Amino acid sequence: MRIVNTTSYRSEFLAKLVRWAAFEAGMAAPLDKDQRAYPVAVAEFGNRSHGAYNGRAWTLSSRIRVVTNPDPKWYPAKSSWCPAYTPATGEDVFLNDRMEALVQVLGHEMGHVHYVRLGQSLGRGHEAKADAFGRLILRKFREQRETLLAAMGPVEDVRASADPAAAARKRATDALVKLGQAIAKHREWVATAKRANRIAAKYRRKLAYCRRRSEALNRALAEATSSQANAAPAQVAELAASTSSSR
Repeated sequence: MRIVNTTSYRSEFLAKLVRWAAFEAGMAAPLDKDQRAYPVAVAEFGNRSHGAYNGRAWTLSSRIRVVTNPDPKWYPAKSSWCPAYTPATGEDVFLNDRMEALVQVLGHEMGHVHYVRLGQSLGRGHEAKADAFGRLILRKFREQRETLLAAMGPVEDVRASADPAAAARKRATDALVKLGQAIAKHREWVATAKRANRIAAKYRRKLAYCRRRSEALNRALAEATSSQANAAPAQVAELAASTSSSR
């Protein structure tokens, strides 16, 4: 399994969380039984700037994406934002913090992959099944939260979470550097395009010159051919006259 992580969570922690969720849902063996039986091929984790969470699953490639908002103002967040997600009881589940949103969305997207692996189509009711899968993982996580987090080691990267302002400044600086590189690249492309235009104009002039020369040669050849054709009858008559006088 490959982890693609742009959040403040440690990638090692996210990998353990994915494996734990898979084991709790019966998708994979325990960690000490088989380290290779991961439930998904690629798990992407990112930050969301507006809204509490989002997720997506690519079932054919076993790839999932989980996006959560690090800003506490978005929590508690309602997990059933769509009627198709609401279970038969009609009960809503509220996610108290970012960690719960991470777990619930992770379970939901893993549910999509799991049911497709079982041969079930992505038809009517599939979202409700995936949502029930996510709620199962969330319930088990709430029951074991403190023990789980302690067992999984450091949760967040201290360097990424110690100073959010510094991280924001670093992102802004990186963005400015990338912008400068893009501007320099654009100028290089403009200069290359200008050189290409000059070379193309040069060859267009050469082509026009060659065309004019070809037309002039064709005219000269036509005139020479025409003069030879006109001179041929006179030469024949002169030859005939000279032949008759000699007789």
